[in-house]
Amino acid sequence: MPGWAVILIMFALVVIALGAVRLLGRSGEKTETASARVVSKRSGTEPRSRIYRTPATVYFAVFRLDDGRELELSLEGADFAALREGARGTLTWRGKEFLRFKPED
Repeated sequence: MPGWAVILIMFALVVIALGAVRLLGRSGEKTETASARVVSKRSGTEPRSRIYRTPATVYFAVFRLDDGRELELSLEGADFAALREGARGTLTWRGKEFLRFKPED
């Protein structure tokens, strides 16, 4: 088997293994839903890797639940743009991962 084929197969196996680890890591966390208010939003940058020279933009929002707890969750850019500080609605999340926010009408 040529050397490039071995490298390609090894790369594919690493990608599959990393995906499996990520999925298994989330399986213990339950999805939660609660009434909440958007307290604040922030964005920043962090390095992607040694390959990419431009940093990645990361987005976070802080939500205050009706029971007084505050959660800081990471979001995708489109979700971040749709959120308005002070908005009330129904928040759904898993661990530290934002899933959705449905504002009250």
